[in-house]
Amino acid sequence: MATSKLREALVELLPAVNSANNAQLADVIGRKDDVSGGSIVALIKAIAALSCEIDEHFKSSASWFEKAGTPDGEDHVADRIGTVGGLGPFIIDGGDHTWGDWVQILGADDTPARIGNTKFHFHELQMTGNERDADYFFQIGFGESGAAALAAGTYTEKALTFSGLNEEKWFSTQNNEHIAGTKVWARCSCPSTDTGTLDFYFGLHEHNS
Repeated sequence: MATSKLREALVELLPAVNSANNAQLADVIGRKDDVSGGSIVALIKAIAALSCEIDEHFKSSASWFEKAGTPDGEDHVADRIGTVGGLGPFIIDGGDHTWGDWVQILGADDTPARIGNTKFHFHELQMTGNERDADYFFQIGFGESGAAALAAGTYTEKALTFSGLNEEKWFSTQNNEHIAGTKVWARCSCPSTDTGTLDFYFGLHEHNS
């Protein structure tokens, strides 16, 4: 992949950069043990680390979830898709410029989904039902509650557009990395109507670095 080639090129470049004999040039370029962030070497090392993270992001496996068949408070609210007894998609509802209630969609014990992983990225949504052929606003919060996520700024949001009822659509999400065990919440608003439900499944991918 492109990120792998970038990392290889940067690794090859580091020794050449550090071989400079000019002392003043070395101060600007930096040395192999430079972690100050102010030299070219430090910048290259930071880029190399970022390329590793991106590479892992795209090479990891996805785990998808549906509503838990037998929930347990805020610890277990989501089953892996296809689990016997799973209750299908999550459903949230919102009104006209009024956010609906936060609905918990991932519990404290629902991650890691695969043994040994310690972190996750909330990755994608598959919408399977929409009550209105309209625009929706959608928020996903990460933390002990939806309100806590808003206060801490640990949430992401999207505008979703539907041209027909019960359209099947896929939406990717942009959000930070989260520690396994982090609770996840969702809510929506449908600006043109007093009520507007959304049905969806979601996927995430995990890693342990």
